[in-house]
Amino acid sequence: MAAKTGAAAAPHEIFDTILLLDFGSQTSHLILRGLRSLNVFCEIMPCTTKIKDLTWKPKGIILSGSPASVTDAGAPHVDPAIFDLGVPILGICYGCQELSWREVSDSVAPGKAREYGHTDLTIFKVDGPDHSNKLFEGLGESMHVYMSHDDKLIKLPNNYAVIASSQNSEYAGIVHKTKPIYGIQFHPEVEHTPRGIDLLKNFAVSICKAQQHWVMSDFIEHAIASIRERVGDKAQVIGAVSGGVDSTVVARLMKEAIGDRFHAVLVDNGVMRLNECADVKKALQEHLGINLTIIDGGALFLGRLKGVTEPETKRKIIGGTFIDLFEEEAIRIEKAAENTANAGKVEFFVQGTLYPDVIESLSLNTNNTVKTHHNVGGLPARMMNGQGLKLIEPLRELFKDEVRAFGRKLGIPDDLVMRHPFPGPGIAIRIIGEVTPERVEIARKADHIFISMIKEAGIYDKIAQAYAGLDSNRAVGVMGDARVYGYIIILRAVMSTNFMTAEPYPFDFSFLTQVSRRIINEVPGVARVTYDITSKPPESPESSGYLTRTRQRHPIPLTLPLIQQCILCYGRTCKHAESPFPVLCFLGPPTSTLQLADMDGGQKDVIVPSLETVSEVLANVVTTAKAEAAKGPGSTYRRPNLVPVYGQISSDLITPSAAYLKVSAHSGSKHSFLFESAATERVGRYSFLAAGPRKVLETGPGFGEACDPLPGLEVELSRFVVAHVPGLQLPPLAGGAVGYVSYDCVRYFEPKTARPLKDVLKIPESQFCFYDTIVAFDRFFGIIKVITYLQLDAVAQDSTTGTYEAAAVAAEYRRATGVIRALIDVLNGPTIPLPEQKEVVLGREYTSNVGQAGYMSHVARLKKHIEAGDIIQAVPSQRFARPTDLHPFNVYRHLRTVNPSPYLFYIDCGGRPQIVGASPELLVKTEGGRVVTHPIAGTVKRGRTPEEDTALAEELRQSLKDRAEHVMLCDLARNDVTRVCDPRETRVDRLMVVEKFSHVQHLVSQVSGVLRPGCSRFDAFRSIFPAGTVSGAPKVRAMELIAELEGEKRGVYAGAVGYFGYNGVAADGVTPVDGQMDTCIALRTMVLADGVAYLQAGGGIVFDSDEYDEWVETMNKLGANMHCITSAEQLYARRQQGE
Repeated sequence: MAAKTGAAAAPHEIFDTILLLDFGSQTSHLILRGLRSLNVFCEIMPCTTKIKDLTWKPKGIILSGSPASVTDAGAPHVDPAIFDLGVPILGICYGCQELSWREVSDSVAPGKAREYGHTDLTIFKVDGPDHSNKLFEGLGESMHVYMSHDDKLIKLPNNYAVIASSQNSEYAGIVHKTKPIYGIQFHPEVEHTPRGIDLLKNFAVSICKAQQHWVMSDFIEHAIASIRERVGDKAQVIGAVSGGVDSTVVARLMKEAIGDRFHAVLVDNGVMRLNECADVKKALQEHLGINLTIIDGGALFLGRLKGVTEPETKRKIIGGTFIDLFEEEAIRIEKAAENTANAGKVEFFVQGTLYPDVIESLSLNTNNTVKTHHNVGGLPARMMNGQGLKLIEPLRELFKDEVRAFGRKLGIPDDLVMRHPFPGPGIAIRIIGEVTPERVEIARKADHIFISMIKEAGIYDKIAQAYAGLDSNRAVGVMGDARVYGYIIILRAVMSTNFMTAEPYPFDFSFLTQVSRRIINEVPGVARVTYDITSKPPESPESSGYLTRTRQRHPIPLTLPLIQQCILCYGRTCKHAESPFPVLCFLGPPTSTLQLADMDGGQKDVIVPSLETVSEVLANVVTTAKAEAAKGPGSTYRRPNLVPVYGQISSDLITPSAAYLKVSAHSGSKHSFLFESAATERVGRYSFLAAGPRKVLETGPGFGEACDPLPGLEVELSRFVVAHVPGLQLPPLAGGAVGYVSYDCVRYFEPKTARPLKDVLKIPESQFCFYDTIVAFDRFFGIIKVITYLQLDAVAQDSTTGTYEAAAVAAEYRRATGVIRALIDVLNGPTIPLPEQKEVVLGREYTSNVGQAGYMSHVARLKKHIEAGDIIQAVPSQRFARPTDLHPFNVYRHLRTVNPSPYLFYIDCGGRPQIVGASPELLVKTEGGRVVTHPIAGTVKRGRTPEEDTALAEELRQSLKDRAEHVMLCDLARNDVTRVCDPRETRVDRLMVVEKFSHVQHLVSQVSGVLRPGCSRFDAFRSIFPAGTVSGAPKVRAMELIAELEGEKRGVYAGAVGYFGYNGVAADGVTPVDGQMDTCIALRTMVLADGVAYLQAGGGIVFDSDEYDEWVETMNKLGANMHCITSAEQLYARRQQGE
C-alpha cells in the first residue's frame, strides 16, 4: 500500500494508484477498468492536469489515445512536469505519439493509410537497463493486437529503442533507453487485443510496483472510517434518495457510519414512477431502517415546469426546486434535533456520484455545465450560502457494477441492489416537450406496464435500465373501426455493465408486441409504441438526442420492410404527425455485423466473417499456441480447431417448419431435428434445425454399450474447440450434440435405483447427433443464420512456422461457404410438399399399461411408504399406447398449434422412433459457468375471461397444498444445484411465480448457482437428472420405489431433450469456455414407433393424495396430447374425404 493510511485520506492516498491522463479517447475507461480488474486502483484526469496541483504521487502514468492529431495546432499536450516525477510512463496510441513528438517534432506524420483492425507484432528484446524488456515480458516473440490510428511514428525519437514492430508500423513499440517510459501504437485495453490485460499488468504491477490491494471489503472499511472522521460526533448530514441503487447504497452506508444523524430525503416531485414513493418508503424505512423524510412537492414542481419545453431548462428548474426544498428541510432537521442527543447543525450534503459522472465532468473538452440534478464535485452556490453545506461523495470512485457489489457487501437485498437507475428529474426528462399532468400520467402508466412485464418475464436483472418515454409528436392509429389521434410512446431497454456504454436488449418480437398491445389498450391517449435500439450510453431521450431533430445518429424512416429489422411495434413512417418529420429509429453502431437482407424478394449474399478476418483469427491462434507452448507442460491450453462462419437471409417468407422440410429433404438423412419455443404466450427468440449429422452416438442394450451416456458425449465434444472471432454474434446453439437422455439412464448415475425392467419401446437409452451445420431463426432481427465451421484439422500448416497455409485456408473457406450457400439456395427454393399422409383410420382406442385400478393401486402403495417415513413424495406414471396412421411430423405440426410451450421439439432418430414434444419445464441449462433450473409444481387451468384467469392464478398462489409441494421441490432443486455449485452462490432467483401457458397456469421458480472449479456442465446435468418433479423426494428412494411399482422402462418420458454446444475459448484466445447446455424435461412428449404413439404422464403423490383424483390428474395431463392425435386424425380424414 501507499505510505498514507489515514482513515479520511483519499483512495489514492490509501491505495497504490496509476494516473490515467485522458486525451479524449473513447476507450480510456477500458484502461481504467482493466487495471481495476487486476485490483490496481486507477484514477482518470484530463491530460491538461498540472502536476503541481496534485497532492499525491502516482505509482505510474498512462497517456491515453485520442481522436486528435498530435501535429495539429491546438492539439492537447501533457504537462512536461510529468517527466520529472521519476515514475514509469506508458503512452498508448496518441500517447505514444505524444512521447515521440516531444523528443522530435517531425517524428510523427499522417500515415499513407489508416491502420485499423488486427495485426501481428514482432517483439524484440533489447540491451539496456532492467526495465527495457519488462513491458512484453512473458508475452512471447509475437502478439496479436488491435490498431486504430491515422498518424504514425516515421522515425525513432532520440534516446528510444524499438521493442515491437508490425507490418505497417516499424515503431509499434518503443522504450526509453534510460527511463521506464514506453510507447505502443496499439490498444491493449480492448478485447480485440487478446493479451492486452497481461501487458497492462506488466506495466502496473511489474514495472510500477503497484500493489493489488483495490478490493471492495477494504474500500467499505475505508469509506465508513472516512465519513466518521469527516462528519464528527454532532453534525447532521442530509441526502436525497430515489430508491435507485446509488442513493440506496449511499443511504445504507451513511446509516452504518453515523446512524440517525443521516437524514434521507425523498422528494415527491410529481414526475416519479407509479407507486414510487410507497415502494421507496417500504424499502428504505421499513427494510433498511433508514431515517427517511418524504416531501410532497408535486404541485410545486409541475407548476414551475408549466410551459417549459427545453430539456436543460427543465433540468435546471427541477434541480433548483430540489434545492429550495432541501434548504427548508435542513432548517427543519436542525430545529427537530436541538433538544436531542443528536443535536447539531446540518453541515453536509451526501450524493451518489459515480465514476462515470466524474469521467464525464473531468474528461477533455467536456462542457462546463454539469447536469443540474447531479452536480459532480461541488454544490450549487445557493446551497453553500448560509447553510455552509459541504459535499460527501462516498461512491465517486466506483462504477455501477462495483456499487452493486458494494451494496451486497453492506447486506442490501438483491431486489434493491439490482434496481434499475432512474434519474432525479424522473419522467419529466422522459417526456419530450412540455410536462403536463396529463402527459406525466400517460408516460407513467406506459412505463409501469413496460417494467412490470419485464419483471413478469423474469428478465429484469438481465437489463441495466429500462423505461418508457413520451414523444412530442402525435400520430394516427387504428383501434377497432375507428381512427385515433394520440401520442407515441418510446420504449428503451439496455444492457450495460459499467454504464459507460450500452446495447439495446434483444427482446423477443412477440414480447414487444404484447407490451405495445397493452399500452395502447390500457393507456388512454396513446396511438403508437416504438422501441429504440440505439447503441450508446443509457441516457434520457432528450439528453441523447433520440427522436429529436438534432444530433441524430443513423436515422432511418421506418418503412414497412425495416420494421422487422428495427424491432418496432405498431410503428411506421407517420404521414399524419404534427411535424413534417417521420417517426425515427436508430440502427447502430455503424460497425455492427448485422446486415439487412433485401426484403423485396432477392436475398443479399451475406457471409460473416470474411476470409480476411478468418486469416486474422488463424494468425492469432498460431501466435497464442506458440506462447502457450513456451509455458511448458503445465499449460491447459486447447488449440481451437473450428472457426464459425455463417450466411444470413431474411426469414419473413420462411417458417421453421417449411425450412425443416427443405433441409431434411436436401440432406437425404433420416436423422434430423427441429427445436422451437413459445414461452408463456410469447414466441421464443430462436428456432433451430439441422439434418445429416456428422456422427450419431447411441447407448443402451442392442444399441451399443449399456452405459452412462455422458462420458462418451463429453469425449466427443472435447475433440473440438471453437476459435473466438471478435464481434461475431452467434445464437446459443451454433453446433454440437442434439438428442435425448432417457429416464432409464438414471441407473448409471444412481446405481441403487437399478432394477430389472421390461423394455416395451425398444429404443436407445440415449441418442445424440453431432451437427456441424445449424440453421437458426432469429425472430428478434427477422433473419435466418446458416452456421457452419472451417475444420482446421484439415488445413495444412507450414512445417517450420506452424502458420496455416493461405491457399489451404482459402480452400477450406470456400468449402464452408459453399455449404452455406447451398443451404441458402435450398431455403430460398420452392416449397417442399408436406410428408405423404396415409389414409387415416378413426376411432382407435388408447390402452394403458396399468389401467385405472393399477395406477390407483400404485398411489395407495406409495402413500403407505410416505406414512412409514420412507419418502415424502413420489411421482408414479402410466403410459398409453395408441395406433395411428398420422405421419409423426404432422403430429408435431398439430401439437405446436394446440399446445405452444417453451420447449417444442421434433426429433427423427433415424426413422425409428420420432419424438414429438411440447414441454413446459426446463431441466437444467448452463451458460458462462452458471447453472439454472426451473422447478414447476402447482397447476390450474386458464380462465375463460381475463377476470377468471386472474382469479384462478390467485387461487393457485394461495393453495396451501400446491405451495407446500412446490417449496419442497424447489428445496430439492436447490440441493441438487448445490452438489456442483458454490453454496454461497446458489440462490432462488424467483419463487412461485405464476406463468401462463396455452391451457394451464403453473407455479414456477428459478434456482441457480455458479459451478465450482473442477465441475462441468456434465456434472450439473448428472446432479439434477432426473428432476424432482418427475421422481420425488428423497429422490433416490422415490426412484427405487417407482422402478419396483412400474416394472417397465419409461423411455424418453421424464428424461431430457436438448443440446450440448461445442466448447470454445474466450476473447483472450486462451481461457477455455464451456459450450452451452440447454435441456428440458420430456413431458407432454410422444414417442412414435412402428405406427404406434406412446404417451405417458404422472403426478406427485403426497400423504393426503386421493387415489382417484391422482388418476384423473394423469388423464388430464395426457388430455392435450390425446386431443392432438384425435383432432389431427379427424382433420386429415375430412381432407381425404374431400370435405
